[in-house]
Amino acid sequence: MSLDENFINFLDLKLSDNCEIQTDGVSDDFYDLKNLISNDIDKRRIGFMAFHVSRPPISITITFKWKINLKVIKVYSVLSSLRSTQFQVFVQCRNYSGEEIFRKIGDVSLNDDHDGFYLKTEDVKSTKDGNLKFETIFPYARQSIKSINVIKIVIQNTKLKRAPVLRKLEIWGIPSFKNSRSDIQLIRSLWNHQEPSQSSLTRRAVPLQNDATMKIEQIEQFDIPGEFLDSITHELLTMPFVLPSGNIIDESTIEKHNRNECSYGRLPSDPFTGVIYTAKSQPIFNASLKARLDLFKMQNSYEKEVKNSGRTIGTNRETAQANSSCYSSGHIGKKIKFDNSSSSDINSIISSIYKNKQISIFTQTTKEVADHFACFKCTLSSSTNLYQISSCGHIFCKPCLLQLNSICCACQTSFQTKDVLKKNL
Repeated sequence: MSLDENFINFLDLKLSDNCEIQTDGVSDDFYDLKNLISNDIDKRRIGFMAFHVSRPPISITITFKWKINLKVIKVYSVLSSLRSTQFQVFVQCRNYSGEEIFRKIGDVSLNDDHDGFYLKTEDVKSTKDGNLKFETIFPYARQSIKSINVIKIVIQNTKLKRAPVLRKLEIWGIPSFKNSRSDIQLIRSLWNHQEPSQSSLTRRAVPLQNDATMKIEQIEQFDIPGEFLDSITHELLTMPFVLPSGNIIDESTIEKHNRNECSYGRLPSDPFTGVIYTAKSQPIFNASLKARLDLFKMQNSYEKEVKNSGRTIGTNRETAQANSSCYSSGHIGKKIKFDNSSSSDINSIISSIYKNKQISIFTQTTKEVADHFACFKCTLSSSTNLYQISSCGHIFCKPCLLQLNSICCACQTSFQTKDVLKKNL
């Protein structure tokens, strides 16, 4: 969307040294709030995410060195699989008695069709700008926004009550008449190093030897689909597992959480609900997602975000020992460690399995196996009447399966008839 050529983005790379940003919440280690105004373009592309246990509301306050006449606020509220859905916007101004107060200038609610919102004054023309939702600043706040230097954005709600996020912020306006003439000239001179019609996040300025001209390097942003990201760490998955709560996380994340639980003397449990794993309710490997994930990695192996991500994951000896103290033979996470460096003979490998007594998991009785695989809904255990949904891994008996209407009641994953497989024990 093209804005008036006199408008300035006061959060642009060239002006970001003249503003500060704070929050009353806690940022995730990698997705720090200051990424939104960083001079490093790579950090700006990362965005902001609150600590994964944080819940709304949280406030984000931006303070500018100069007074600005506010025209447009652009907020991009989707980051990977997370989405902030409800906002309130305030500006700091003086009331009739001269006291500093925060006055609300906008209230925005978003749905899944929106990637953010575009809050503007009435005199700014409305033209399509991606999937941003257009809202107008409250009419009674017209005078309050003509000379401000503090803006507060409150994230009131998020999708599925997850951690609040922001991918990008833009504050557009013109220098207020209350600034000195020298300050206005300084703002204009800093801004004129870049063209206002282009996004500052899609280019990088490189000074030449004489600093007389600038070379613009186009940078294409690489987005990883949300289904390939760990629901806790938001990093690219390697071995995806579906938790009983329906969330998908990596096997390494499960192991890390279980080791942490063991250190406090607790049994392995779902990180989202705290419910202890049982034989009928435990993480299930998502084979179909793993296949799509590996295909995605092969097609994008040249990308920096994918290059350092492995195809498989292993457990070292210390981890295996830690897990063995917490898991029974049927629990997820236990692995067989083969040491084939000394011999390539298959007989020696089989002997090492018997020696370590790891073969017990394969010698369970038919009844034990049948008890392990039971209908998720009615807990019926039958070796002849169980079916598994391949897309999510959950198991149901035939009567319960017919009642699902193509949506798994355990994780809300949709499936087709071809995804239902007979479970042979």
